[in-house]
Amino acid sequence: MLSAATQTPKNIGHDLQKVVSRELAAKAGQKVAGPGVGSNVDMGDRAMRDAQGRLLVTVNLKNAAARAAVSKIKQVVIKATDVRGGVMDVYVPADRVTELANTAGVSSVFLALAPVFDVGATTSQGVHQHRVDQITDQNVVPVTGITGAAIMVGLLSNSFDTSTTSITHAADDVASGDLPGPGIPITRLPS
Repeated sequence: MLSAATQTPKNIGHDLQKVVSRELAAKAGQKVAGPGVGSNVDMGDRAMRDAQGRLLVTVNLKNAAARAAVSKIKQVVIKATDVRGGVMDVYVPADRVTELANTAGVSSVFLALAPVFDVGATTSQGVHQHRVDQITDQNVVPVTGITGAAIMVGLLSNSFDTSTTSITHAADDVASGDLPGPGIPITRLPS
């Protein structure tokens, strides 16, 4: 819930919801909670901001009219737009996120995260972007115990594991559990 007075729009990404809720609570002088029960990662510390403290978010649009409507929201600054016109990156104050998400023609709004390089043992952003921690069965009963075991991971790259300056390499990623390990060969195709 972004505030007690408004329902959280369903098109706001999970990380963005958490960051905005905490910022609005702190601004209102309320006690600010940490990541919360069941959360092992809080991406709020990787939120990107401009000099005024506005959050950088990615907005997915349904049409050109939505682009025009977003550009008219007070204090929203457009940083970049996709060539095809369906995506835009904007800086938005925390208290304008709900207005942005409720704008006609806005499909979704996600927190833009600062990149992290060469980290190893990376925690999946699938929890935050796709809400995989909230998977339910047909009866809307939460499903637990999903680990990703036995899921095949494929990479299409002509440069995978070829860096001479990287801190980690494929073997390190296998050892840390970031990539599948022994028994699943790395197959390189001719470039």
